[in-house]
Amino acid sequence: MLGGGLVPGAATAAAAAYAAYRVYTDPTSGGLMSDPGISTVAQQSQGYCYTSSQNTCFSSPDALAQYQYTTYSAPSWKGASSTARSTYTGVTSTSGGVITFGFNVFDTGYSGTRTASFGYIQKVVTTNSCPASIDALNPAYSVAAGSPVGPDGNCPSGRYNHVPTTADAAAARVTAFPPPDITPWVNPTRDAIGSGQQAPASAVNTGPASQTGTPTTTTTTSGTTSSTDTKTPTYTYNYGGDTISYTTTNVTNNTTINNGATTTTTTTTTGAAPTAQDPTDPCTANPTRIGCQPVGDAVKQPDLYKKKSKTFTDVMTAFKTTIQASPLGSAMTGFFTVSLSGGTCPTWTIPLEYFSTTATIDFMCTSAFATLMATFSIVLRIVASVAAFRIAFL
Repeated sequence: MLGGGLVPGAATAAAAAYAAYRVYTDPTSGGLMSDPGISTVAQQSQGYCYTSSQNTCFSSPDALAQYQYTTYSAPSWKGASSTARSTYTGVTSTSGGVITFGFNVFDTGYSGTRTASFGYIQKVVTTNSCPASIDALNPAYSVAAGSPVGPDGNCPSGRYNHVPTTADAAAARVTAFPPPDITPWVNPTRDAIGSGQQAPASAVNTGPASQTGTPTTTTTTSGTTSSTDTKTPTYTYNYGGDTISYTTTNVTNNTTINNGATTTTTTTTTGAAPTAQDPTDPCTANPTRIGCQPVGDAVKQPDLYKKKSKTFTDVMTAFKTTIQASPLGSAMTGFFTVSLSGGTCPTWTIPLEYFSTTATIDFMCTSAFATLMATFSIVLRIVASVAAFRIAFL
């Protein structure tokens, strides 16, 4: 991230980098969250492929035709300035294993509609793509199927897999898995720095191990003898701390011609770095290049994220307590608890004078009747609960 606030160009670069490496801003704490990602899934679909190269396949005849036009047909209709002189119009026929497509040519002297044809086959193609990740609690966090695969080969997942991370850890992921195309990041970042923004980073001296300087040639002649010395300097660099040191190795090739006889010798000398400016030193001609200047100390970065002490269990427990304390939760407490005290089992006695005896009716005091009443109680509770729910909510 760029210091002093993100200008539009820097914001574009940061958004592209965060999306590619699945790094997000935590809306609660403002820190960074990282999505480790999930694996791709293999899917089979009907593919449209070249007859000559069955490994070049696309999902539709039109997609295959556009590739054919862009790769082969369009370059044939460019002028001397390599300006496009035609436009693709679409597929006109897919019969007989041949795709025919059209394009309009507007080059001088060749204006009009043209067509081109090529052979194709259909076959089942297996591709690896990103699966969908559905967030039922908040659809805004759902991830659609077919999302771009990240540079590390993984796909975006749901927010519940996100873990806290730091800017250094995010940068390490970029180092471990370099992006295939950094153009969307480099240009906006360069524009942002050019407009006065800062891009703090760790200061690490890197550069070539060595460089070869410009050879110098000196020729001297004396009578029938001529001597030519060609000296080629090689600079070997040592990167340590915020300084760069180097040593110079000179390879001198001497060619001497004396009365037609040629003698060649090679001399190698190695010396320490010059105390004064060496005219053959690359830094003398380019004093502003990065490798010729002290780097200094890296800018100290503030903490971007502080982990909270709450856990998932703490959050769910607090949510349960809040619900139980609400009017609805309080009303449900003891809803099915019924307490009755006192009373006896009812019995009746009927005199039967004709038989000189009495009949006692006490079937309500039997265990069978108690079981029957318990069954009726369950049924009654269910019916009453449904009726109460309809009255309250429907």
